[in-house]
Amino acid sequence: MALDLEGHLLAPKQAQKHPARVSLDSRGFVSLSSEQHQCKVHIEFVEVADAIGTMARNLTFEGGWVFVAAKPEELNRWLKQHKRHSRLSVIERRPLLAICFSLALLVIMWGGYRYGLPLASKTLAAMVPVSVQEHLGEYSRDSLDSIGLGESQLDEATKAQVQKRFDSLLATLEQQGVQFSPKPKLYFMGSAAEEEMIDDVPSSSQTSDTAEASNPHPGMVNAFALADGSVVLTDAMVKLADAEGELEAVLLHELGHHHHRHLMTSVVQSTLLSVAVAMIIGDSSGLANVMASTAVLGLTLGYSRDNEREADAFAISQMTSSHGSAEPLASLYQKLKQQPGMFDVPDWLSTHPDLNERIENIRAH
Repeated sequence: MALDLEGHLLAPKQAQKHPARVSLDSRGFVSLSSEQHQCKVHIEFVEVADAIGTMARNLTFEGGWVFVAAKPEELNRWLKQHKRHSRLSVIERRPLLAICFSLALLVIMWGGYRYGLPLASKTLAAMVPVSVQEHLGEYSRDSLDSIGLGESQLDEATKAQVQKRFDSLLATLEQQGVQFSPKPKLYFMGSAAEEEMIDDVPSSSQTSDTAEASNPHPGMVNAFALADGSVVLTDAMVKLADAEGELEAVLLHELGHHHHRHLMTSVVQSTLLSVAVAMIIGDSSGLANVMASTAVLGLTLGYSRDNEREADAFAISQMTSSHGSAEPLASLYQKLKQQPGMFDVPDWLSTHPDLNERIENIRAH
C-alpha cells in the first residue's frame, strides 16, 4: 500500500522547519520531496526512530536530514505493515524481556554511578592544570566571608605554633613518599560575628573571663581544604582541638582530602552529573531545573560522604603509623558531637557520615 505524508524537514544540525512530503510505496521505497532536499531510497537505508507506544517515529535520511510527519500514526501503521520493527518495540511486546532489560539497565546505571563516574572524575581531576587549581583556591578563599568567616583573632604565638606543626607534618609525609600538588598552605580564619563582638565589647579582664566561661569555643568550629591544597582552620577549631594530637588529626584529615584530590574530583563529578541529568530531563523549564538541581545534589551527597571516609582513613593510617593510635581523631569527633548547633541529619541528606559511625570506625582500627 502506497502512502503520501505531509510534514516538515529539519536540516542537519538546524532547528528551522521546512515543508516536506514523503511518499512510501509497497516495495518499501521512500521518496522525500522538499525545496531544500530530495531523495529516494529504500526504507532499510533510512534511520527510523524507535517505536515507543504511539509516539511519532521520525525518519532520518543520509546527511542528517530529519522528516517529521504531520500525522505520525499513519507512518507508524505503514512501518508496522512493512515489518520495520525497532529493538525497543520487540522488547515492549515481551514483558519478561522488558523486565530483564530494565533490570540490566538499572545495574549498568548503578555501576556507572558507583564506580564509573568516580573513576572518570578522578582521572579528569588529575589532568586539571595546577594554575586552574590555584585560581579556584584563591576564588574560594575570597568567598569565605559569605559563610560568616573573617579575620583570625588568634595571637601570633598560637598561629606560629600551629604552623610549625603543619610544616612538620608535611615534611614527614613527603619523607614517606606522599606527594602534594600544589603544595598545601595553612590559613587561619575567625568568625565574622565574633570579630564584631570583640570590636564592640569594652576591654576588661572581667568581661573576657565571663565570655570565655559561658562559651569556651565561640565561633564556627570548622576546618576544610580548598582546591589548591589550602587548609583552612577556624579559631574555634584550634581552641576546640586542645588535647594532645587532636589538631594534628584535623590537619591530617584535611591533607587527606588534598592528597586524594577530593575537591577537584567533586567539581568534575558535579559537572558531569549536571550534564547527564540535563540530557535525561531535557526540558529547560523552571520545574525541570529544580528537578535537575535536586537530582545532582542527591547524587553528589553520596560521593561527599565517601570522600570524608577516605580522608578519615588517610588520617587514621598516618596517626597509627606515627603514634600507634588514631584516638585523638575519635576524641575530637566526640567533642564535635557536643557542640551547640550540632543536630542529627539523616545520613542520606548529609555531606558527612554520622559522627558515631566515624568514631566507631576509628576505634575499630
